[in-house]
Amino acid sequence: MRSGQNAGVKPLVIVSVVALGLLAGVLAFSSGLLSPGEAEATGALIDEPAANPSASSPLLAAGTPNPLAGPPEAARPAPAPEEEPAREVQSSPPPAPPSSAGAKALDAWHRTQPTSRDVVAAQQKRNVAEALQAFGGLWRGEAAAYSAALKLGAPDALGPEFTGFAVAFSQGDVAALEEALRAAPERSPAWLAWQEALALRALEVGEYAAAGRALGQLLTGMQAAGYPRENVLALQPLVGQATRYANSYMPHTIYAVKSGDSLDPIARRLRKEGVPVHYGWIADFNGKRRADGTRHFNITVGEKLRIPSTPLRLEVWRQQRIATVWSGATPIRIYSVSMGQKGHETPVGSFVIGIHEKDPVYYQQGGPALPHGHPENPLGSRWIGFKDPKDIGFHGTSSEPTIGSFETLGCVRMRNADVEDMFDLVPDGTAVVIHP
Repeated sequence: MRSGQNAGVKPLVIVSVVALGLLAGVLAFSSGLLSPGEAEATGALIDEPAANPSASSPLLAAGTPNPLAGPPEAARPAPAPEEEPAREVQSSPPPAPPSSAGAKALDAWHRTQPTSRDVVAAQQKRNVAEALQAFGGLWRGEAAAYSAALKLGAPDALGPEFTGFAVAFSQGDVAALEEALRAAPERSPAWLAWQEALALRALEVGEYAAAGRALGQLLTGMQAAGYPRENVLALQPLVGQATRYANSYMPHTIYAVKSGDSLDPIARRLRKEGVPVHYGWIADFNGKRRADGTRHFNITVGEKLRIPSTPLRLEVWRQQRIATVWSGATPIRIYSVSMGQKGHETPVGSFVIGIHEKDPVYYQQGGPALPHGHPENPLGSRWIGFKDPKDIGFHGTSSEPTIGSFETLGCVRMRNADVEDMFDLVPDGTAVVIHP
């Protein structure tokens, strides 16, 4: 929690005028008095995004579609209460429980870390143990051999759902398996295990879009099924591998670097054009990493930058102490975080990022402001605050061994390296959902 900031309120008259204007526009459009073109000309709002950027835009190449237009960079004052997003959060329903002894064994096997799965398999009946050990070959880089064995006969010891996915994999590899998983009527233990297998195989053969989709399904499925947080955090390297090739499958436009350009001003101007992107995500999207893996921001005149089109969003699971960054249905980051202690629980709901601060000052209640570096300033190197409530947000820490705990005053505490990474990725205006 960060104290010492007050929210502003817009005058009621502005809200009334806007509401009357919206009502008039809707009535006119629905009654056929205004065509879509006329509605745009008269300022009436229609539920249809602009297909192209302004012709006067100096940023996007002529003829490129305007990517998923989002709001310009948010101003620091909090919006009026009537503009606040709803705080209700819709959680995914839990997967169906295991329906057979084989499915229960598969569930227990998949909830165990890969290095310990042989132990779980060895505790099962012989046919179940053999099926689990063979399936584990996908985690050992033996996908081709496993597929060939399945062609001779898919095992039935792990349940009918598992058998169906195994047959699809043996017949059509990544594409067929993804289609079978998409068509599945329920999210069974077999569905979760095969989603991870799909992600691994897709990364192995360079099908990065399929890998990203599978990781998104797997991550949310694990959370809904109550998997151990260590299993979710173990997906970090897979997510990192899929994200490394994001520009090969995620929507983007092209921007030609001009003399005097740098990434932060480019990102700011793009946001004014309705492209919700931040300089760090542009750098990552264009592979700007040093040999040691750290991000850099070097660009050259004439360089063709790929500008990601899909707005990033943040999703947090309070009980699991996990925060994630998403591009559409694909996760691009998974972070281990700390949450609010009892009596100061991190709020659940939908929020919006409203401020970025480097080396933040800590405003303690009833005491002096503590500058960055002060031993009693707990905020670390970055503050990424919500529009409302203004005293809640993501921040670094002066005590990194505490990450993964419940001991903040309501904020989401992160390792300094992680919050610095997120600081560069997501602009003001980014949507945040915090689950229980």
